[in-house]
Amino acid sequence: MQKTKQSSSRVLYLLATFTLLIVFLLTVHHSSAASPTFPVPNTFIQSYSTSANLQNGMIVQLAKGDATSVIPASQDNIYGTFGIIVNSANAAIAIQDSTKTGSAVFVANNGHYNVLVSDQNGPISAGNYLTVSSLDGIAMKTNSSAPIVIAQALASFNNSSPIISTEKIKTSSGTVTVHIGLVSSNISIGHNPLLVSSNSGVPRVLEQFSRTITGKSVTAWRIWLGVSVIAIASIMAGTMLYGAARSSLISIGRNPLSKKAITKGFIQVVLLALIIFISSVFGVYLLLKV
Repeated sequence: MQKTKQSSSRVLYLLATFTLLIVFLLTVHHSSAASPTFPVPNTFIQSYSTSANLQNGMIVQLAKGDATSVIPASQDNIYGTFGIIVNSANAAIAIQDSTKTGSAVFVANNGHYNVLVSDQNGPISAGNYLTVSSLDGIAMKTNSSAPIVIAQALASFNNSSPIISTEKIKTSSGTVTVHIGLVSSNISIGHNPLLVSSNSGVPRVLEQFSRTITGKSVTAWRIWLGVSVIAIASIMAGTMLYGAARSSLISIGRNPLSKKAITKGFIQVVLLALIIFISSVFGVYLLLKV
């Protein structure tokens, strides 16, 4: 009887340890995703073909239906943001595909490079996150509604900075003139840590967690449905484990000779409970991701 209790306690201890490990890994991942980025060494870049007039520092996305070609990134397809056009001489390794036709440009997905920015959303200070502006291929200081950031500024851009050009854009308050220039930045495309919750009634921690694991904003009903699925699966798994542990101890107490068969059955129930819980987690991930 005592050995059976010790065996059951050992299994439950391993289960608890496994659960705490998963929670710890998810917490670390969430914290690291929300932390400010820092300069990273320039690694390698790759060439892509393009039919557009692209300049160094422009934000690009892959052309629709062609993974070898890029076009200027736009706010309408901000989730498709792919990288920054850079000078091949600024990277440690530049990979060029000689089979590509048309004009070739080099694209960086991370590293320390210059980015074309505008003051559409106000002056830029070192440390500000950058996102895609109303001008295709041009960045601006991010706000609390942009879901994606493409870089973190390492220098300032204001009225006293060198201006490359000016453009007129239409806003809700009318036509305004914006200035365009280059800002040294650390390229790191990801979710916007400044994004304000737009899901009514959803706790901020749940929205941030869902956005961290999916890389995009998730609607309220998906978040609540995912929480419900996890809760139901946890209750089912917990009930199964409690029932199996209790009945196993009682059965062994009544018939010690059946200890081996009862222990085997208990382990099967534990595995089934784990499968149910892990399947529910995977199902919730697909629910939020798709």
